[in-house]
Amino acid sequence: MIVSQSGDAAILGTWVPTWTGFSDNPTSVSATYIRIGKFCHVTLNGTAGTSNATTLTVTLPFTSKYTRPANSIGQGVDNGASAAAPARGDLAAASNVLTCFKDQAGTAWTGTGNKLLRLNLCYEAE
Repeated sequence: MIVSQSGDAAILGTWVPTWTGFSDNPTSVSATYIRIGKFCHVTLNGTAGTSNATTLTVTLPFTSKYTRPANSIGQGVDNGASAAAPARGDLAAASNVLTCFKDQAGTAWTGTGNKLLRLNLCYEAE
């Protein structure tokens, strides 16, 4: 869908993210974005998946123009428990893979139990 106001076009859409760090990926995933020029805002939500690694990555709909380290991106659930601190996401330039940590210190996830990431992220796309 394209929405235009005062000559600025906004593209609204969905994408199917690719996950790593799960033996069973998150389900019932809602992955939406709005893109205005190179500005991109994404929202990702779903139900927990089964963790099989201490890492978590997810693909975004567009590649990033710049490196975006240590962004507060949303809420994490690790080993079935909601994290007390915001999750962290690192995004490299010319990549659409967001590397996620369960807190701002870059703490790894638990390699068992349920894991989930709900995120809101803004970045500049290429």
